[in-house]
Amino acid sequence: MPYDQPVRRYDADRDADAVDRIHREVGWLGASLPKPRADARERFIRDSTAFVADIDGVAECYAASMPGSMDYRGRSIPFAGITSVLTSRIARQRGLAGATTAALVRSAALDGATVMGLGMFDQGYYERHGFGTGAYDHYAMFDPSFLNVPYCRRTPVRLTADDYQEMHAARLRRLRAHGAVSLDSSATTEFTARRSDGDFGLGFRDGAGGELSHHLWVNPDRAGTGPYKVLWMAYETYDQVVELLGLLRNLGDQVYLVRVVEPGGLQIQDFLDRPFRRHAEAKGGAYETYSTAVANFQFRVLDVERAVEAVGTASAAAVSIRIDDPAARYQTDGWAGVGGVYRCSFGTTSHAERVDAAGGAASSVDLTMGVADFTRIWLGVLPATTLYGLGRVTGDRDAAVTLDSVFVGPQPHTDWMF
Repeated sequence: MPYDQPVRRYDADRDADAVDRIHREVGWLGASLPKPRADARERFIRDSTAFVADIDGVAECYAASMPGSMDYRGRSIPFAGITSVLTSRIARQRGLAGATTAALVRSAALDGATVMGLGMFDQGYYERHGFGTGAYDHYAMFDPSFLNVPYCRRTPVRLTADDYQEMHAARLRRLRAHGAVSLDSSATTEFTARRSDGDFGLGFRDGAGGELSHHLWVNPDRAGTGPYKVLWMAYETYDQVVELLGLLRNLGDQVYLVRVVEPGGLQIQDFLDRPFRRHAEAKGGAYETYSTAVANFQFRVLDVERAVEAVGTASAAAVSIRIDDPAARYQTDGWAGVGGVYRCSFGTTSHAERVDAAGGAASSVDLTMGVADFTRIWLGVLPATTLYGLGRVTGDRDAAVTLDSVFVGPQPHTDWMF
C-alpha cells in the first residue's frame, strides 16, 4: 500500500530553514557557509524537483532530484538523478525517506524520464523502490610523475568556480561512453566547484571562438604534495585526454598522489609506467598507489517501452518478459510502476508492447524478473544468464541466453558524481 505520510512539494519560503537544519544534522553542511557557496546551494535546490515530509507541520525529511540525460549505446535518453534523500534526527525509522523517494520516482516517471539513478548510502535500501546496483566505478590512485604521456608543453588557462557556466557547458559536450550521465542544471557544477576554497581547474579553450574544449577540476587534500582528487575531466577527443593527463604529469615534481575516477572507454593503467613496481614501493605509505572498484550507483527503468526502443542490436530476437515492480505498492496519483508483461522484439530497431498489466490475466511469458534486474540486464551490468543462475530471473533459460546476445556490450560508467 502507499506510504501513509504527509509528503508535499518543497516550498522555499516555508521550508528553507528546516531543510538547512536537516543538512546540518546529517553532516552535509558545516556551521556556516561562505556566501558564494550558500548562493550556489540555493540555486541547486531551486533547480531541483524536491519533496519534503512533515512532522507536526515542519519538514523533517527532504528528497530531491534533477533532470538530465544518459548515453545509452550512443543514444541520449531522458534521465533523472536523485541528488538527496535526508532525514532529520527526530524522524528516523518512520518511513519518511521511503515516502519522499517514492514521490521522486513517480514525479520523474510522469515527467518522461526513461531511467532514474542515485548514489546509494549503502546497498539494501533502495531495492524496495526497484533500483538495481550499477557497474563498478574504478578509482585509480597513482603518482603523476609515473604517467607515460608527454609533459604538457602548452600553458593551460586557470579556471575558478566563477567559470562554472562554461565548465558545465564543456561537461555537457564531453565525449561520453555507454551509461554516462549528465545533469542539465549548471547549478550542479557550480555547487561542486564551490565545495572548497582550494579547488581549482586547468584547461584549454580550443573550441570555436575560444570556447572551453577540455579541462579538469581538482580537489587537493593538501595543496603541496596531495593527494589531488580529480573530481571530473571533460574532453571531446582522446587526444585531449592525453593532454589533460600531461597536465597532471607536470604537477608530479611536487604532487605525490592523484586520484581519478576512470572514465568509460579508458584504462588508466595503460598510461602508467611500471604500476606494479610503484605500488610495491609505496605500499603501506601515506601515498600508496593502487586501484579499487566500488559500485556507488543504482538505477531503475521508469518506462520499459522507451528503454527497449533505445536498444539497437544485430541480434534479432523476440522475448516475452514479465516484470515485477515493488514500487507499485508505494505509488498513487497516476503512476503505479512498470509491472506487467511485455512482448519485446529486438533488432536494428526494437520495440516493446505491454500486453498485460501487473495483477491482470495470466499471459504466456518466457522470463520473469524484477525491474531492478531488468535494468541491470538492459544497462549491461550483468548477463541475464548470470541472474538466471542466481534465481533472480526465472523461466526459459534459452530466453536468458537470447537476452545475453542482445545486451552484450560495454560496461556502463556513470562519469558524473551526483
